[in-house]
Amino acid sequence: MPSPEERERFERSEGRGASQATTSGAALPAGYLDDVAKVAAIYQTLGGLEKLVDGLGATTKSHAEKIEQLTQRVYAIPTLEKDVAQNTKDLNELGRRLEKDVNELGRRQTKDLNELGIRLGNNIGALQNTAHTADKLFRIFIGALAVILTVLGPPLMIYLYHHVKLIFQP
Repeated sequence: MPSPEERERFERSEGRGASQATTSGAALPAGYLDDVAKVAAIYQTLGGLEKLVDGLGATTKSHAEKIEQLTQRVYAIPTLEKDVAQNTKDLNELGRRLEKDVNELGRRQTKDLNELGIRLGNNIGALQNTAHTADKLFRIFIGALAVILTVLGPPLMIYLYHHVKLIFQP
């Protein structure tokens, strides 16, 4: 479609106030100016098409990049699935090892606790033996003291009575 300026030039050249003569003075064939106007319109339309083609080229390039990205993602899916499977396998193995280690630790702690209980029981037994011996010795000491006091008590009391009596007599 010709621009308003080109239409105005075309109208002037069709004879609406201008003659169809060249600068050399020779007359132009009939319809020549119409052909020139049509060529100008075609040239202008081609310029618009060129812009559209450039826009389509940019859009095509953008779509090609997006297709390339999608293609890379699609090719990455099997690798990701393998990685997920390997990670799952590794996590399961770690879980089994952790469970085994926890069970082993529980067995060791139970064994150590039993050994400590046995030693503590032995120590308590030794302390009970010592306490029993001390109790026996204490009973022997009290018995001996009772015998000594029973045997020596009356003469000692008589002796003390006579000495105290002399002190308090007037």
